[in-house]
Amino acid sequence: MPNVRLNLQYSNIEEKEIIKYHKQVLEIHEELNKMSANKKEFAGWLKLPTKYDKKEFEKIKKVAEKIRKNSEVFLVIGIGGSYLGARAVIEALTSSFSNILTAKQRKSPQIFFVGNSISPNYVNELIEVIRR
Repeated sequence: MPNVRLNLQYSNIEEKEIIKYHKQVLEIHEELNKMSANKKEFAGWLKLPTKYDKKEFEKIKKVAEKIRKNSEVFLVIGIGGSYLGARAVIEALTSSFSNILTAKQRKSPQIFFVGNSISPNYVNELIEVIRR
């Protein structure tokens, strides 16, 4: 990994502590690259952001634009990874307070998450909010 540069000045970590893991890191890196060749291993993320299905990405962008133009509210329904993955990406790419902005201020519909809570009150309250 010759392109990695670390500034440890304020880290309380000494360079020798990192260097002692060099061989182990190289072995893990090699193992991960071998795994990425096998589609059953779900390690394709190692090739991101340079290698991805560009046609599929174009489809996703078109659907996203359609949703932005035609929706006031967007519900993400799922539990576990289905919910957390979507939430992580959405929160990384939007304002933390986008749901309370006016429709003119937002660039996307309001986004709510459903399925991550087993509370019937949550679902009922969400339905009331959406109806307004």
